[in-house]
Amino acid sequence: LGTEIDERLSTFEANLTQIAVQINAKSDGVLVIQTLYNPFEDFEQAQVKNFVREKILALNSSIESHKNDDAKYIVADVYSKLTGSAEKMTRIKQMDIHPNQAGHDAISECVDKTIRTERYYYHYDVMANPAQSNRVQKDDRNEYIFILFSGIAAAFLIVVAFLRFRTRK
Repeated sequence: LGTEIDERLSTFEANLTQIAVQINAKSDGVLVIQTLYNPFEDFEQAQVKNFVREKILALNSSIESHKNDDAKYIVADVYSKLTGSAEKMTRIKQMDIHPNQAGHDAISECVDKTIRTERYYYHYDVMANPAQSNRVQKDDRNEYIFILFSGIAAAFLIVVAFLRFRTRK
């Protein structure tokens, strides 16, 4: 089992970089990848606990080690945030590795803090030709009006669909 997992970790590492590069090529957004927490940290069987810890640390090491390569992503270190809290943050006592509400809240806080600590900026172009700038503003207004009316139309359609559904019952 250990060899098979190591092979999968190697594949993950190669795929992670490729996926991140492809996403970055198609988007100006910031890619955030979170580390994996360890729900088995308090597991009674030491052999299982140590095995899982070793593999999760290897996975997280792969995530951390490639963030500054061509992949260019930031890391939300969920592993560190939840370490020491597996029983309180997961449903592991019910043999469910997923986070409970407290775990989801902690993960959310971690990702939010990671995003907020990054420095973002925006770029504003000033047009050299005021007539062109004025035209752009009018076009923008038309776009906003279109979006507004599209939203109103969508809301109207949802209400009509709801009422039709409700009257059928």
